[in-house]
Amino acid sequence: MNRSDVSTSVFESLRGRLFGLAYRMLGSSGDAEDIVQEAYLRWHQAERERIENPEAWLVTTTSRLAIDRLRRLKTEREPPRWTGRKPPCVRSCTARASGSAVIASDSMRPRPRRRACCGSS
Repeated sequence: MNRSDVSTSVFESLRGRLFGLAYRMLGSSGDAEDIVQEAYLRWHQAERERIENPEAWLVTTTSRLAIDRLRRLKTEREPPRWTGRKPPCVRSCTARASGSAVIASDSMRPRPRRRACCGSS
């Protein structure tokens, strides 16, 4: 067996474990299979002389790839925080005249005391 065959057999012996790990982390068999394939590519590109424990390396690589995928999915699913519309306080403060304090109450609920949002008089 040549070196490539050995590395492939090591990976194939762990494929089920790696898939299970990625599936538990991601909850999708498609995403889990993508992660396992990416780990396979990285395994073949790695300098195996420097890897002391192939199983630990593959499990670590797979879990880190899954974490990266989760982070990416989170940012893709999050609604944008900035809607492009200025908050009422900022709109009022930009329209203030000659340093006087502006009370932002257009779209805020009435409170017992009104607060100035852009400085005080």
